[in-house]
Amino acid sequence: MVNNDIWTKRFRQKNIIGKINGSTFTSHSNVSEIAHFDLDDSSLNLTGNLTTPGVIRWNVSSGDSAHQRADARDDAGNFSRLHWYGVRDNGATSNFRHAWYDGSDYVDIDVSSGGIDFGGSATHMTIGGDTVWHNGNFEPIVDNLDVLPTFTSSDEDYIKYNTTERAVEIQGSDDSFGAVWPAIKIESGVSYKISFSIKASAVASSGVYFRPQEYDSALPGGKTHIGNSATHSEVQEDTRQISSLYENQAIGTSWEQHSFFYTPTSTASWWSPMFLNWTGLGTNSLFVKNLRIDAIKELPYATNTDKGAVRMQVSGTTLYI
Repeated sequence: MVNNDIWTKRFRQKNIIGKINGSTFTSHSNVSEIAHFDLDDSSLNLTGNLTTPGVIRWNVSSGDSAHQRADARDDAGNFSRLHWYGVRDNGATSNFRHAWYDGSDYVDIDVSSGGIDFGGSATHMTIGGDTVWHNGNFEPIVDNLDVLPTFTSSDEDYIKYNTTERAVEIQGSDDSFGAVWPAIKIESGVSYKISFSIKASAVASSGVYFRPQEYDSALPGGKTHIGNSATHSEVQEDTRQISSLYENQAIGTSWEQHSFFYTPTSTASWWSPMFLNWTGLGTNSLFVKNLRIDAIKELPYATNTDKGAVRMQVSGTTLYI
């Protein structure tokens, strides 16, 4: 219990009208100097606002002077920014170290050398409901996948990023559904090597397709993808589908790698890669990752000495094969 006579004397010296009554202190003035409250392990209960132009410190204990501290400083002339840092038990400045409780354990947050480190029980980070970091791996934000629905559907909820598989997941209540990637401008004389990895959430003997969707004109304004039976506002209805590359294939629950070559129709101006999760797979999930598209162009011979080889350009790199 605090000695009321000692506290009354100290407070009167600082022009404070107040009293210590058990663990409650009521004050009607401001503390203009550093004041030390020794409550003998009791609590200091505030019924109003605690306002200070100085520093607030959180010590480990009365026997351990290591602490975290915070003070508000002017920012841009008309804002305030709260500055956090620590002090070690030897008085040396330390970094920001916090621990946030997640309901069952603590997530440690340390700032050091320009970086932010999340430790303790931290397993993932989300922004606006989208996972951007999961189990040590940074993930793309779902809204930035730029994969859109096609084949009579405009429901973007059928396409999402699966953080466990680290892949685009195509799945919904519709068992006849397509997903298209952004349109690619076709250059004269160019063909493409296409490679990707796929798997499913269940084994199926059919139901997986990959089709280039071609369009023979310049894309209209606001159209960024090409699809079939397109209803999404950003998906342009195709001129044709190329259905000779990967049609109604079986799929398992382990990752499969596939690659093949595609030569656009001579009249095509744009094309989009499209995957179909079709009836053979039912409403199970189709996962797609590592989609890679390399443009390949055969170049004219530079000199007569080149005629012993085929001169080609793959994604900007000239090769002789």
